Amino acid sequence: MLGCATKLATIAPALEASDSVAFGRITVGLSGPTTRIYPPMVRFFELTNHDSGERFRIDVLDDDSDLFLKLPPGSYELSRIMINEGAFQSLANPGPMFKVEPRKANYVGT
Repeated sequence: MLGCATKLATIAPALEASDSVAFGRITVGLSGPTTRIYPPMVRFFELTNHDSGERFRIDVLDDDSDLFLKLPPGSYELSRIMINEGAFQSLANPGPMFKVEPRKANYVGT
């Protein structure tokens, strides 16, 4: 499968009153016992704007952090997420949806 995604900056520029912002929290945890010595960590996730078709890749620097993303208004889907446990990697397509309203701070959950 081929495609491209716009990479969002990890440090956001100054926001204007007319900007649309999505904010929430990203966490990862184990659902059962494991023999791996490394804890799971989210490396990146990808959002797809269903109105424009645009995709955004967000690199995650901390596996338990608040996120504030300046995004164009529209309906979004969490289309991909990469999780590492040491050398082990997993790529999933979870699919949760959320909406970013224009000129608002939009809480998208955890």
